[in-house]
Amino acid sequence: MILNRRRLMQTTAAALTVGASVAKTSFAQTPKSASDLPFASANEALAALQNKSVSSRELTELCFNRIDQTQDSVNALAILRREEALAEAIRVDEARANGETLGALAGLPITLKESFDVAGLQTTWGSPDAPRTPLTEHSAVAARLIAADGIILGKTNVSLMLADWDGNNPVYGQTLNPWNLDRVAGGSSAGAAAALSAGLSFLDVGSDLGGSIRQPAANCGIYGHKPTAGIVSQRGHVPSIAPPFMRAVMAEIDSLTEMPRAGPMTRSADDLVTALNVIGGPDGAASKALSYRVPQARHKALKDFKVGFAMAHPDGPLDTGSADVLDSLIQSLDGKVASLKQGWPDGVDPRRQRDLRHYFRATISTMMSMPDVIAEREAVGFEDGPSWETGSYDGAFNQGFADRRAAFVRMETERLALRAAWQHYFSEFDVFLMPVQTKTARVPGGLTTEDALETHLWAAAATLTGLPATAAPAGIAAVGLPVGLQILGPYYEDATPIWFAKALADAGIGGYQRPPFTV
Repeated sequence: MILNRRRLMQTTAAALTVGASVAKTSFAQTPKSASDLPFASANEALAALQNKSVSSRELTELCFNRIDQTQDSVNALAILRREEALAEAIRVDEARANGETLGALAGLPITLKESFDVAGLQTTWGSPDAPRTPLTEHSAVAARLIAADGIILGKTNVSLMLADWDGNNPVYGQTLNPWNLDRVAGGSSAGAAAALSAGLSFLDVGSDLGGSIRQPAANCGIYGHKPTAGIVSQRGHVPSIAPPFMRAVMAEIDSLTEMPRAGPMTRSADDLVTALNVIGGPDGAASKALSYRVPQARHKALKDFKVGFAMAHPDGPLDTGSADVLDSLIQSLDGKVASLKQGWPDGVDPRRQRDLRHYFRATISTMMSMPDVIAEREAVGFEDGPSWETGSYDGAFNQGFADRRAAFVRMETERLALRAAWQHYFSEFDVFLMPVQTKTARVPGGLTTEDALETHLWAAAATLTGLPATAAPAGIAAVGLPVGLQILGPYYEDATPIWFAKALADAGIGGYQRPPFTV
């Protein structure tokens, strides 16, 4: 049944009572009324579910009602699993009533970016050329969410082929920002950010190559985390129009999976850790020998963090509203952290990072169309020497020369050297703060080449090096739109930037706020 106001008030009170026992690290704004419940953190909702003060079916129906009421305006959801989700919610409720052991997300209504395969649903990446045939297998991310007994409500909208920041495509249309329906939610994880901001879901998983988690999170005032490279499997996150062999092997190719990464999006920083512990870890053969758990943060209290930052650059100037919010945040840290130092690390050139990021994106695109590239090379003919078909050492060696990989190797070496420079920096500092983007949310269709170059300046560090980065709500600009803070952390130490985001909110600096457009 649908929650009525009295039931919601009872649920909220119970959630507050049990919240500390189930999610001790929760710090999102505590629901104080029935209308606040959809905007609670995932951990608070899980506490209420565990305490049986609300059922999974009730929460699921609540989310579907909110989706229906906002779909014509926000358009966050691309595909719904209404019947399947309700059936799964009822099953979890029955299992809980029977005292059965359940997963970490048991009964929690969640969503998932459209680009991740979910059995029974189509995956188009927003392309009208993609087949509409329902898939038969889950992506690794979907499988882990389901194994944790999460209730997938549906898939959230994306930018066409995940290639821009407008959140628009010919298949599902335009997603708009709950903070201002005249502005974009961002991209490419547009629907995920909008759904969480508007209280339609308690957790989503996006993907990020050039800021596609971090930028929409900043636009919509939520949290998003781009994990350390390799932590979250990308099996089942390949466009259906890609060559079949690429769909089969993409998740195994390091040069393809180092930079584009899947990661959680939430309304509360500690929810990021909850989600990452579910979706992270080795996949396939590696899972027979390896396991994963989010490591402990270096610090928990704001006063213990050693902080570096860069909030301005000639190639990426901020608009006035963003600059005011971020400058105020930095000023508020003075005297509240262990140390605070401005300036990029030695050996790190932000412009070069951005340009290298563009180079590798071109490489990834080439590899995605590899059969065409190979056919083109064969038509021209390889350099003098024995052919690959001979099966000889000389033939294989010659093909390597013909493919002219030397330039790629030089760039890969430079990329890894940048990672080493950052890691050396993190031997002294714990986190590095910078903007997520140069402007608050734009009007639809307003993206310029200049905007892209400026924003990639800030997005490139985490993308290129494989380091983890958390986007956190920093505050609201004078124009009434959210501004995001990007927190870069040490390699494999994902909890450190996440817990710095938590420490900020604990200190009353930033944090999720309910947007003005709600139902």
